Amino acid sequence: MKRYLPAVAAIVVLALALVAVPIGLVASAFIGNLPIPDQDERDGVTLVKDDYVTMYVLDAGPGQVALIDCGQGPDAVNAALKRRGLTNDAVVAAFLTHAHGDHAGGCKAFPKATIYAMAAELPLLNGEVAPKGPVPSMMGAADQGVRATALVDGQPVTIGTLTVTPYAMAGHTAGSAVFLADDALFFGDSAGADSDGAIKPAPWVFSDDTAQNRAALVALSARLDQAGTKVRRMYFGHTGPLEGSDALHTFAAAK
Repeated sequence: MKRYLPAVAAIVVLALALVAVPIGLVASAFIGNLPIPDQDERDGVTLVKDDYVTMYVLDAGPGQVALIDCGQGPDAVNAALKRRGLTNDAVVAAFLTHAHGDHAGGCKAFPKATIYAMAAELPLLNGEVAPKGPVPSMMGAADQGVRATALVDGQPVTIGTLTVTPYAMAGHTAGSAVFLADDALFFGDSAGADSDGAIKPAPWVFSDDTAQNRAALVALSARLDQAGTKVRRMYFGHTGPLEGSDALHTFAAAK
């Protein structure tokens, strides 16, 4: 038996290393991030924190709200709605920045909501294709259990008193989107905020194509400038928000 111990030990060490590498890669994506606040509500936007991910409840008229992403599950959103005297029936729409499970997994809990996503994201949402990012690809294809209405890049959608404009942001996933809702900009995982207030691109370990993501951020900066769009605040999927859009334009100018 003793002669096998070195081989057994080597196998154990290799197994632990194989586990530790993905964990380390995941952790690296969150190092230096601007922390997500426990509570944040301003100008009709409520940030909902669900552990490491955020989604947003947007006022859309009396007794109606829209979501930016649905989170991993409905509990955190339902708790936020309950604090306002609302139920999940108040959710009339949900706009998906992308179809990874921590952003789309909770959508099926809002049966009265129309789900919106970019057309290029529907195959991922429906489980027809697998994600391509290093870590997401390990999980394979997954049907998130909802069917979405396809959005067109730059074409606004009106939900009650709320107007939401989608911008195609391929890179994190093929059909990632950034949403401009009135004067707030929602990135999902297409960007995040550093603790020093700078914008950072999507983490490579979760993303399909980081070069494409960076190019999309530069293009978005130009589109906003050309349209004269004033952004009051930028919101992200795994970090705290940033005021204005200067950080986006600074990022773009450096590329």
